[in-house]
Amino acid sequence: MCFLSIRFFKMWYQRKQIALQTELNFIKGQIHPHFLFNTLNNLYALTLRKSAQSSEIVLELSQILRYMLYECNAANVKLSRDIEILRSYLKLEKIRYQNGIEMNINITGDTQQNDIAPLLMLTLVENAFKHGTSETINHPWITIDIQINANRLTFRVANSKSPNQSDHAESHFKKIGLQNIQKRLDIHYKKAHKFTIRDQQDTYIAILELTLSDRLYFNSLND
Repeated sequence: MCFLSIRFFKMWYQRKQIALQTELNFIKGQIHPHFLFNTLNNLYALTLRKSAQSSEIVLELSQILRYMLYECNAANVKLSRDIEILRSYLKLEKIRYQNGIEMNINITGDTQQNDIAPLLMLTLVENAFKHGTSETINHPWITIDIQINANRLTFRVANSKSPNQSDHAESHFKKIGLQNIQKRLDIHYKKAHKFTIRDQQDTYIAILELTLSDRLYFNSLND
């Protein structure tokens, strides 16, 4: 009887893991085309202007796509690698905006010792550009802060917001990128995260807090 119970539990657990992985793969499948669609639109606009920077865009985009296709299949990636790809994306946006945007990224702490689920930070930054700075008429800006303190990661992205945009964070949260982030956090991190959205008069802020663990597993955040 005990043997059958153990076997049943093992089968249940395996099926649950397969179901979770299937859902994660589905969510990732939504993220990749969403990001690619937006980036190719940016590239198309620059090629129409016959920009000399088009070749640089192709290079940076190829780096990001290689990462998505060959490295993001793993549940976790090096935090330093994920930040490297984030920088590639920022280069693309900087080229697109030319000198028309104020962009800052600040990183403190050791980025080499921890893993992270891929594309979480990139999705938040992409959302900030698409639904914030791109709709700001005067002086668009974006500021990214990444702080690593021991095994604690705090990621904060703040961006300018047009006064004509909705004053409700829920309207932004319904966007496909943020929906996918919340689903991935619920599946992959469970209680090991805190995700905060602040919608202010002229600023939109997303804050993601994760407790990382030494390149292997994720621990729970204290409530």
